[in-house]
Amino acid sequence: MSVRKGSRTKARIRAIDVLFEADERFARVTSADIRQMLEERKHIFAAQTPLPEYSITIVEGVANHLDEIDNSIDAYSSRNWRRMPSIDRSILRVAIWEILFNDDVDSVVSITEAVGISDSLCASDAPAYINAVLDKVKNLAGQKEGVFLDELSSEDTEVDVADAYEGEYLDD
Repeated sequence: MSVRKGSRTKARIRAIDVLFEADERFARVTSADIRQMLEERKHIFAAQTPLPEYSITIVEGVANHLDEIDNSIDAYSSRNWRRMPSIDRSILRVAIWEILFNDDVDSVVSITEAVGISDSLCASDAPAYINAVLDKVKNLAGQKEGVFLDELSSEDTEVDVADAYEGEYLDD
């Protein structure tokens, strides 16, 4: 039985595709690399329809806040985030952008969407791990309100996600 996907879900998936492609194409992806990939995807879409407006908004938002987003992944992840699969990293980037920088989307919706997308695109352990990381981002970002993410050191935010979930969902 297939699950029907709404337009926002489809837009998130298309944004993840762009971020994934940029991550795979460039060794250490930068904001400029993401913007370059976005421009290419706006004009060359081969068999797919043009990028939805929300996909463009997401990719531009991730590019604009890439350092803060990557710092969050680093701070809240118990794994080496640079070694995680590109698809997992791309999903986390989209969801973290929505949680921290998009007031139009509730953080619980962002987490639910990210977990659902990861369930179909990632390894079997990824959805629980992505859920745990995003939950920490949501909870600790709320506690740090008024503090810029790039001002946080890893000591301020370092969390062992596996400890937080007492090993129920994560196998490391």
